[in-house]
Amino acid sequence: MNELLYSRDIPAFHQTEKVAGEVRTLAQRSATAARDIKHLIEEAVAQVESGVVVATGTGKSILDINAMVGKLAVAMDNISLASAEQMQGISQVSIAVNQMDGVTQNNAALVEESSSASQSLSVQAHSLREAVNAFRI
Repeated sequence: MNELLYSRDIPAFHQTEKVAGEVRTLAQRSATAARDIKHLIEEAVAQVESGVVVATGTGKSILDINAMVGKLAVAMDNISLASAEQMQGISQVSIAVNQMDGVTQNNAALVEESSSASQSLSVQAHSLREAVNAFRI
């Protein structure tokens, strides 16, 4: 009976052989598909790892930028404070210059008065000398 099953002339044998060929083809396709899927998974893992590296770098860059913005804010506050101090100093210099201008104008008026008084004294001294000379013998 076993001889009948293994005989190549029986149509069932040919049918089994055909099914076995199709199973082999499907197995080969499955193996190829599995390799393709494995390759795709490996690529996806590599891309995810690359994305993690990029995201980590981006996070570090954002932290660095945040620190720089903080330093910039402090520097701007310092500049603002220094500008206010300079403005106050300039205001004080302006007040001092105005006071010096007033003193200079007062000094000019005093010089003019002194000059006028000096001329008057000179005229009076000249007149007095002439008067004294009149009494000289």
